[in-house]
Amino acid sequence: MKKYPIYIKITFLLLLAMLLFRSLVDAEFILVPLVFGSLFAILLTPIGDRIEKWGIHRSLSSFLCIIIMAIIVAGLGFLLARQVVSFINEWPNLADHMNRRLIEIQCYIERQTKLSPTSQISWLKDKLSTSGSLFSGTLSATASTFATIALIPLYTFFMLFYRDRIFVFFEKITPKEQHETVYQIIERIKALVQSYLSGILIVMFIISVIVSTGLKIIGVPYAIFLGVLAGIINVIPYIGILSAASLSILISTVMMDSETAPLFVGLLFLVTHLLEANIITPNIVGSKVSINTLASLLALIVGAEVWGVVGMILFIPMVGIAKVVLDNVDHLAPYGYLLAKMEAGKHSVTWRGTFRRMKGMFSVTSKKHDAKGSKTL
Repeated sequence: MKKYPIYIKITFLLLLAMLLFRSLVDAEFILVPLVFGSLFAILLTPIGDRIEKWGIHRSLSSFLCIIIMAIIVAGLGFLLARQVVSFINEWPNLADHMNRRLIEIQCYIERQTKLSPTSQISWLKDKLSTSGSLFSGTLSATASTFATIALIPLYTFFMLFYRDRIFVFFEKITPKEQHETVYQIIERIKALVQSYLSGILIVMFIISVIVSTGLKIIGVPYAIFLGVLAGIINVIPYIGILSAASLSILISTVMMDSETAPLFVGLLFLVTHLLEANIITPNIVGSKVSINTLASLLALIVGAEVWGVVGMILFIPMVGIAKVVLDNVDHLAPYGYLLAKMEAGKHSVTWRGTFRRMKGMFSVTSKKHDAKGSKTL
């Protein structure tokens, strides 16, 4: 077999990556609902199997699974819609507070910089005009993506209905000696998707309760709306919780006279993020999507470039699925290792290790004090 120089291999891989990227962008209308449908079908497979054990035909069981999914989505949508309507009804009051606070800020800036309010507004308009095209482009891309949402239940139904045929297809395209590996990959992907999606719903509920309760205690207006919004957009790693925190800090700054309220809101979201990242998500979602932070960040960036906000949501489980395949194929295992999380060791940061180090520091300090005391005596 002919061996090619390394620069030819790198060039080929770069061209392949560019072709794949362009294909994903152009096929967004087809692939986005298909990926969603596949993930939902894997999540609903245990329910479909349970219904079929009762003697119900697969077509009817698949339809019932779609009904269950629609009820859950409708419930979440109704909960969010109620909070949005409540927020919109209070918008005149919020706008009045914002105008008064804006005037106060303008007067403060004028005192500090001698810049008139008219000049401040013109400067702000210039900045907004430069970012307006980017915002409108993102909004239109997101709207076109969600226009395909009607296809998701259809794809989910057929994925459930033909799941045995799809399983046999993977058997037929692989050699018989590799069937055991194929079975392991399929089972691990099923476990990953089911754990990830069901865990996300639970984490979403917990974050909503924590943030809503904390904002209520601080006294921030629209606490329930902001808490529910934080729970929902937390599905976008890192960026979701940051966006919710920014909006909550802005509202607390505008609507509340307290100067410390925004600080407490920021601390609330910081503590919530630490709890979610180190305790809640690892114990509920588990380590099924065990990709490291760098891989997650790259997945977010590439997903945003390919499919916008929807890509930021989908690319995390997609990279997790890719890692499962890489781990189970011998010559691709190094790439799976590159995506994996760091194992608990001397370079990893854990709650238990942090407490142990703190305890060691205090014990060393106390020993030094004891030694000084004994010398003095």
